[in-house]
Amino acid sequence: MVSMRLSERASLYLAKIRKITLVDTQAVREKLLRQLEGLFDLACLIAKGKVKRLRDDEGEEVKVTLKMRENGRVSPLTRLRL
Repeated sequence: MVSMRLSERASLYLAKIRKITLVDTQAVREKLLRQLEGLFDLACLIAKGKVKRLRDDEGEEVKVTLKMRENGRVSPLTRLRL
């Protein structure tokens, strides 16, 4: 068995943890970017008037109002600045 000092083992352990953390954070970042892209696409459709009804948190359908469409128009504009 190869003898290692405690500091060497700790540095190897930390290097492994850093690598795992880097991979995990990249996966989370990619997932969040995909979800944001979907959210912006939905906001564009609402602003254009192509979506007439949405489901709320309870599962009930709600008619998209003019105010909701106006609020949705802000999202496509902010998308260009990303």
